[in-house]
Amino acid sequence: ARAVSAATGEPTKLQAVQLADALPSETAARGNDGGAVSGAREAQRDTAADFAAAARLAEFFQHKLVLVKNLGGYKFNGMGFPEPGGALYRYFFVDVATPHPYMVVTGHELIHSMKQEAPEVYQAFRRAIMPIVRNTDEFRRRFDMTGEPTSLVIEELMGNLLGDRMLEKAFWE
Repeated sequence: ARAVSAATGEPTKLQAVQLADALPSETAARGNDGGAVSGAREAQRDTAADFAAAARLAEFFQHKLVLVKNLGGYKFNGMGFPEPGGALYRYFFVDVATPHPYMVVTGHELIHSMKQEAPEVYQAFRRAIMPIVRNTDEFRRRFDMTGEPTSLVIEELMGNLLGDRMLEKAFWE
């Protein structure tokens, strides 16, 4: 939490969470499927499988995925500290309240790490997508990035693009 607070300038309180505590409760999951227990168990299985896949992806790139509960302060879906040498280097923190699948958040965070750890790959990816990037001003507004440099807006867009592709079977084939 101190690192998030220092990085964002906003006091933030975080609590580490075990996967079992991040699974949707049967009561919450049943609210979406008309009360079927099987649907609740399926939602729990899907969340556990999503976390397992995201954790394996992070591990493949020598990172560790940590689930946290945000108890107040800076709001985020996922956060990493890609600068080498820091105590939190190689950790991705994912807020259990994120509306996004863990694979999407992990894919997004990989872009930020790629920029530091494999700058030539990052630049090649950036060059490849720039011809199709449109309306960065709309992206800037939608994601509350007013005043941020265009380079950061493009990096966030790249993270969203990669994260979203993580759920597509064709991406992995």
